[in-house]
Amino acid sequence: MKSKEQNVADVIANATEDHWFNPATVARYLSDQPHYTIDRVMELVAWVIEKEARRHEEDWKHGNSSEGLFLAKELDKKIEELSKKYKWENIKLPPAVQKTAVKKLSKPRDTIFGYIEDKDPFS
Repeated sequence: MKSKEQNVADVIANATEDHWFNPATVARYLSDQPHYTIDRVMELVAWVIEKEARRHEEDWKHGNSSEGLFLAKELDKKIEELSKKYKWENIKLPPAVQKTAVKKLSKPRDTIFGYIEDKDPFS
């Protein structure tokens, strides 16, 4: 049995496949909601942007992308920038993905009995 969230996602995904689907109509309806609901909708949008931005990174490496994925990547950058300046209280945004380079060693270290020489195994 699917969860409520999966059912909603299925309905949205199936509706957007229709040639006659009008995203502006859905946006107009969703924007005319109480503040709490608007916060949840914007939270949903932020999560979609974050997931699609990561997808853009992977697809870009393989020479595939779309305008929607490109837009998601740019919006994700702006959300991360705003998150550094503003503390969100009512909206839970996706955690920023830390991009850290892996430090490569210049040469392999010599080991004795499985321990690294510069460390005392008994301390």
